Amino acid sequence: MNLDLVLAPSRAAASARDLIPRVVFAATLLVAPISAADDTPGPFVKPPPIRTVAFSPNGQILVAGFGAKEQPSGVTAWDVSTGKRLWRLSGAAVNSVSFAPDGMALAVARGTPIAMRLDPHTGKMLDELGPHPTDVRSVAHIPGTGLLATASDGTIRLWDVKTGRIARELVGGHPKEVRSLVVSPTGKWLVSTGPDTTRIWNVATGSELKDVIKQDRGIGYYGIVFVGADRLMMANNSGEQAIRDLPSGKVLLRFHSTGGYDRSAYSGAAGLAAFAGHGAALADLTFRPPTADEIAKINKLLTDFDDDSYEVRQAATAAMRAVGSVAEPALRLAAAEGSSAEVRMRAREVRLEILNEPVRRLTGHTDAVAAIAFAPDGSMFATGSEDGTVCLWNPQTGKELRRLKVADLN
Repeated sequence: MNLDLVLAPSRAAASARDLIPRVVFAATLLVAPISAADDTPGPFVKPPPIRTVAFSPNGQILVAGFGAKEQPSGVTAWDVSTGKRLWRLSGAAVNSVSFAPDGMALAVARGTPIAMRLDPHTGKMLDELGPHPTDVRSVAHIPGTGLLATASDGTIRLWDVKTGRIARELVGGHPKEVRSLVVSPTGKWLVSTGPDTTRIWNVATGSELKDVIKQDRGIGYYGIVFVGADRLMMANNSGEQAIRDLPSGKVLLRFHSTGGYDRSAYSGAAGLAAFAGHGAALADLTFRPPTADEIAKINKLLTDFDDDSYEVRQAATAAMRAVGSVAEPALRLAAAEGSSAEVRMRAREVRLEILNEPVRRLTGHTDAVAAIAFAPDGSMFATGSEDGTVCLWNPQTGKELRRLKVADLN
């Protein structure tokens, strides 16, 4: 079956037929060949929706999976610094991608029983993993292990990428299927989600962390992302965000982000969390201890919360909001044990504002935002939308840096 690999236009030298090598793999999903009648394929009538985005570990390559039923589908990659397309691979809609920790391979789930591993610089096939009993819906490399997790039926398979064989299976957590996988930064924990349940696993032992989260009927979890090696953030279907410690399951923080909860991302380097739904929003969220100067400022502002002057109290409240989430522990304490009712009230209110209200909202897409990701160093943020575009942003200013289209090969 044929899979069409379209190379970047900069490599053009002769004709379009020279530019589109036909690569044949026995287990590859066939699609209609890309037209070679013109020098370059024309744009699609309707841009296919973006389904997933990811930065390479060095932040130099951005990959997007796209497509839907009866629409052009596949995966494409760009050079982040220039916006130049590196390659595009056409096929079925790509739901999930995952870079290997060393950046030398890209795993792709495209709604078939086979998971692909590609060279992220060229898009060329490295190997295939499978077949699985059902379509692969999610892939995730596990740092420090040499393993790739795949989700299809109710069993999570951990593949040794060197041998291409299954090293271990995580079973018993999902009755029918697994739709998404999230791995902790150190590779210690794996979170799997199916249509009716979410499970947390210890990768080394293969055991499930039971009783960490409620599994009651009707409770769903969304926007699952690790915000530290042993800290997991997820929202329930009422929109309440909770940050839990693992393996204890202790809730460290609760809040309601007005930025949405369907999809989440986190950058410790930037001190920001991102939330997406119809749009995308960035929220201040850091877990570092405050500096000596910040401690002095926080204490001074807490004192000003109780000043006789209303103007001073209001100015202190605004200034504390600008300090951001690094003040959250002090505000939580002041809300419970403040020296006066005024201090307790203001501490409680500004704390909720910091946690619940985004510091900036990103506008520019004409449809829902379906995929988000931070660059590893936190200097850039990517959003993928159902409008068929990927936008790159400066997360500290909210400025749009570049707009990329999967539907325009020109």
